[in-house]
Amino acid sequence: MKKETVSPMDYDNADAICAKINQDADAEVKQLFERTQAQAQGIIAQARAAAEAQKAVLLKDSEKEIDKAKDRILSTLNLEKKRLILEGKQSFVDQVLDEVKQKAAEFRGDPAYIQFLSGAIVEGVRVLGAAQVRVYYAAADEHIFNDDFIKNVSDRCRRVLNKPCELSLNKSDFRDLGVIVNSQDGRMMYDNRFLARLERMYDDISMGLMKEAV
Repeated sequence: MKKETVSPMDYDNADAICAKINQDADAEVKQLFERTQAQAQGIIAQARAAAEAQKAVLLKDSEKEIDKAKDRILSTLNLEKKRLILEGKQSFVDQVLDEVKQKAAEFRGDPAYIQFLSGAIVEGVRVLGAAQVRVYYAAADEHIFNDDFIKNVSDRCRRVLNKPCELSLNKSDFRDLGVIVNSQDGRMMYDNRFLARLERMYDDISMGLMKEAV
């Protein structure tokens, strides 16, 4: 602030001097206020810029999280869709196999069943590689195992092994179609009943049926 010396006797200039002091003070206050206001506006502008930058970062992060959530939802939906499709196909497979099992009992009365039994015994002998075997069959098939049938099966087994084949026939208490073939010493067993055969072929049958299911 500009200082001026006032003479004690200069009463005429006292009011002018006071007015000048007040004017200078007002000017400094105004300048101080303007500087303060400018600084405040600068701070506010910086704060707004920082807020906008933070907002942009948060928005970008939010968009990433939304994209991740979308991906998770789509992945879950796709997995659920595949699960439902597989369940539908599996249901179709189970239904077909159940129908096959139900119709299997009817096959026992078919003339082709005799050939099936003969082939089941020969297959068991070939798998075991034994010339002397025990053959277990269902009581419901007892009438099939007559002399002609036994001779025919024995001849087929002999041709498979290239040596005489001795069959020991035993009636069993199972009800399934087919036979169980054991080695004479009981160390080896080949279950060639219908359900056992179906179980061995289950994977191939299922894959084939699933390809057919749409």
